[in-house]
Amino acid sequence: MRVNSGTARLPKILTSAVIAALLALTACASSGVDPGAAHHFKPGVTTRAQVIKRLGPPASVYVGMDETRTLTWAKTGGLFDSGTTKGLSIQFGPDDKMVKVVSQP
Repeated sequence: MRVNSGTARLPKILTSAVIAALLALTACASSGVDPGAAHHFKPGVTTRAQVIKRLGPPASVYVGMDETRTLTWAKTGGLFDSGTTKGLSIQFGPDDKMVKVVSQP
């Protein structure tokens, strides 16, 4: 008995679509800024490289006239709260050591 090839491919397409949707939801739920991340860093001690290693690349970097750098990590609310963005901004001195947390979620 010969099966219509279009019908046989349908379950594979549906399975692939479901897997892709689940992966996308998982990425939305797990990406972004950890609300408690700032507690791991100490002004005057923690370096910019250490923060980037822990949080990943920042969404933006602002370089001030005094050579300070303010790095910002941002997280949108995701699928169920898309209108909300939370951010963590940390300022670093010219020596690349943390000065202060400027804002946090």
